[in-house]
Amino acid sequence: MELLGVLTALAVLFLFCAFLTLRCGLHSALAPLTALGCAAAWLTAAGMGDWLFPGMVVLYLAFAGLGIWALLPHGGKRPDLRKLLTPGALLFWGMSAAFAVYFSLRQPMATGYDELSLWATAVKVTKMDNRLYSTATLGTPWPVTQNPGLPLLSYFFQFFGHYADWKIYLAYDVLAFAAFAAVLDIDIAEHAERQRADEVDEQILHRVQKADVQIAVKAQVTGKPNHRGFRDTHRFPQTVGRHECGLVIVLRNVTRDPLLPLGK
Repeated sequence: MELLGVLTALAVLFLFCAFLTLRCGLHSALAPLTALGCAAAWLTAAGMGDWLFPGMVVLYLAFAGLGIWALLPHGGKRPDLRKLLTPGALLFWGMSAAFAVYFSLRQPMATGYDELSLWATAVKVTKMDNRLYSTATLGTPWPVTQNPGLPLLSYFFQFFGHYADWKIYLAYDVLAFAAFAAVLDIDIAEHAERQRADEVDEQILHRVQKADVQIAVKAQVTGKPNHRGFRDTHRFPQTVGRHECGLVIVLRNVTRDPLLPLGK
């Protein structure tokens, strides 16, 4: 049951990422980090307004609704789902699903002093009360000093089902996977762009050095233009008499050897 709730949260997150990629043009590897940031910012605002639970419901409905709308055909055209299958995105979703299953089986618990007295307690209070932990009455003052972003991100994965310590670890790992996926795809894109630029430079240099460069220029002084176009420049069949009151200039420049440096 707890694993099902976490997978539901991942599915809703995927739908919103699909919206960001297919409708907003955001790269699919950057979408998870953006979506998690939007969720944390929205839940922080909702928690400060003391309407965290309804804010979470609105967030889930918005994420799911926008994602379903993005996946539907528009104007008779289906969305290009291949945009969702980038290396970084596949890494993120694969690692998130795998760690969700792993943590649900291993059931790691918060046993350290800092965990029990600080951030794990803040998440548990938020889940149990469905309110921001800073409003709770606790025996120790430390949880209320915790920044709200990470505990509320954990609350996003704790929303369905009961509280569990392993969901906190999963939420933090999902955030780490999102950051790594974004960096990975940016590096891959930059490498591919440099490779394409190098290939274009090599093609241009090869054509300049090896290919026959032929330039044909036709200047008509008066009369109607002849729309039959240019002929073979090797035989010079385009004489003045073949055109209506026109002048044809054919310039042939052939560069067969590499360009010599100045002074040779």
